[in-house]
Amino acid sequence: MHPRVTKIAFSLVLLALLLGLGSSVGARRASLRSVPLQVAAAPTAPQTSGVRWAFYVTYSGNSWTSLQGNVKNLTHLSPWLYYLNKDGQVTGRDDARVSSLLREAKVKNLPMLKNDATYNDFSTVMTDTAKQLAVVDQIDTIVMNNRYDGITIDFEAVNASDRGLLSDFMKLLYDRLHTKGKLVAIAVAAKTKETTTGWSGPYDYAALAKSTDYVLIMAYDYHWSTSDPGPVAPIGKLRDTAAYALTKIPATKLIWGVGVYGYDWALTEEGTVDGKAESRTFLEANALATAPGAQSGYDEASHAPWALYTRDGKPREVWYEDRRSFEAKMDLVEDKKMAGFGIWRLGQEDPQIWSVISARSSAACRPVKAFTSTNTKVYFPQTKHSLSGGFLRYWREHGGLPVYGYPLTEEFTETSPTDGKPYKVQYFERNRFEYHPANQPPYDVQLGLLGVQAIRGRVFPPVQDPVPGINTVYFPQVQHTLGATFLEYWQEYGGLPQFGFPLSEPVIEQSVVDGHTYLVQYFERARFELHPENMGTPYEVLLSLLGRDILPCR
Repeated sequence: MHPRVTKIAFSLVLLALLLGLGSSVGARRASLRSVPLQVAAAPTAPQTSGVRWAFYVTYSGNSWTSLQGNVKNLTHLSPWLYYLNKDGQVTGRDDARVSSLLREAKVKNLPMLKNDATYNDFSTVMTDTAKQLAVVDQIDTIVMNNRYDGITIDFEAVNASDRGLLSDFMKLLYDRLHTKGKLVAIAVAAKTKETTTGWSGPYDYAALAKSTDYVLIMAYDYHWSTSDPGPVAPIGKLRDTAAYALTKIPATKLIWGVGVYGYDWALTEEGTVDGKAESRTFLEANALATAPGAQSGYDEASHAPWALYTRDGKPREVWYEDRRSFEAKMDLVEDKKMAGFGIWRLGQEDPQIWSVISARSSAACRPVKAFTSTNTKVYFPQTKHSLSGGFLRYWREHGGLPVYGYPLTEEFTETSPTDGKPYKVQYFERNRFEYHPANQPPYDVQLGLLGVQAIRGRVFPPVQDPVPGINTVYFPQVQHTLGATFLEYWQEYGGLPQFGFPLSEPVIEQSVVDGHTYLVQYFERARFELHPENMGTPYEVLLSLLGRDILPCR
């Protein structure tokens, strides 16, 4: 028997003797067997690194679609299910399909409790000790009855004067749930210095860190629906927020909240804001950015994409988040050795962020130890990665180093950003290999649709009156032509099965990888570049470094 249980049993025997219960040893033993021993559960140890958290909402179908497709890339989820009203009552109910999915995927379920009672109504609850305890009782019952892994508290619009009361409440809740092996998290407003007034005033970072397993900093809305246009989460502000937060919160408890949405502001002719901004998902914002007549770009200073367009004759400005801006935030999380990140919210994100998450959560991007190459497995000291099996066969048979470049990862499983299906993949400097087991060799290995990814919704005008010739081929399926040197390269290195259809005519563009300007043409699975400095050599046409550009890890 465990020493603690032995001690409890001994205490019960002693109590029975003192009270004169039972007249024999046998009677006392029988009495002990009838008393259930309540031994406290050992607290669940919170994960201190590699946490991949997200928030789910019931009011949008795209949130459920995203959760179903990406749950395997998460470790924790906070479904928004419960509310606290001004009477101190917790309302809401379990979402059975979400709970079932999370249990099956072994993802921790910490539902979110949001306060309907704000400001003075919230004060009424917090200043009443009986109500505080009643709220803790209700949360306890909900967590235990539904077999949740814990709870996430999201109390916003709180009077700064209730700062101490909020901290006291979290300690009550933590003390109750932690002894039952449950986790407690709280979402807090972002700030770059100590504040005791305003929106962020109620959150005492240091006190809350002592009474929670995780503190989720909502590091977004630095520009918001009623502010001037600007990035939702500029990297400079994020660095300042992280620098301050880490002086108050242990990195192993800090979850970095990442917004994956945007805002769309209407502007007057003078350039001032005209009304409240509209919220945008990535897909909505990207469609606006790539629409005919729109201007768009990526602001390197803030690490955020933007777009300018016109609607109903009025100029509009959009700032949003994409894979590239998400990567910048992952770099910050990793650099500061935080416990992990939390996405607000599922369904709004650029689908390509899941490739970033998948790769960074696996060992695929980490260099492998050098070994002696064989005919079936090759080590590349240039990138410290290896190549073997079907991918090695494909690499050798279809052009090798000049065509694809060096491997940048090991093999790993990734959800395709183009069709949403999981594949075993490996990234190279110029492309991505995908394993399709349903296909017979040699079609079991295919190039990823990196040309489609690189275009990111841009539409190239079709050819209206094609003039086919000896050196020009017209593809009616996509209404584009292919000719001259690009046609020769396309035919020599595999044609349609290898590169797919052309998605554009030749255009002049600047490479985001090396900054040089090239004549390029987009295909479904690649982008061709013309290098006139290599004229007369096999390297006059090269595949762009799309693999390096789209690589989900750095």
